[in-house]
Amino acid sequence: MKLTASRATFAVFVAVAAFWLPASADTRDGMDALDAKQYDKAFKELLPEAKKGDVEAQYYLARMHQAGWGTAKDLKKAYAYFGQAAKLGHVPSQKEYGAALALGEGVDQDAPEGLKWLIIAAQNGHEGAAQFAGIFSKSFPRRQVAAARRAAS
Repeated sequence: MKLTASRATFAVFVAVAAFWLPASADTRDGMDALDAKQYDKAFKELLPEAKKGDVEAQYYLARMHQAGWGTAKDLKKAYAYFGQAAKLGHVPSQKEYGAALALGEGVDQDAPEGLKWLIIAAQNGHEGAAQFAGIFSKSFPRRQVAAARRAAS
């Protein structure tokens, strides 16, 4: 029980820290450039920050790869960045990563793992993930849904 409580406490700490820590100046500059559709500048600002583990930079770089903004469209790279940010507690990335795994978009399909990430995002307040998890879980046997819920805890 203590191990589970410790994991839960650590997960909450990581999620809160990732949410509350301000993005670096370079990440903010990259996000501003992305909003202004200055994709080359955005990519240049976001890439080094994403490599340093900045979850916001990872998320926006993933979006750029997903849409082909300022770089070739590359779903494999997009979902690699979403996965990195998801594992660090970035809620929108958890939803994107879960959906990709569930559908096999840009990654090898792993529906149970995808459902787990959708449930995690839903537990962290992402309404779209909650809706998708609810719909998607109807296609699973109950024991697999229960296993995904346990894995998400």
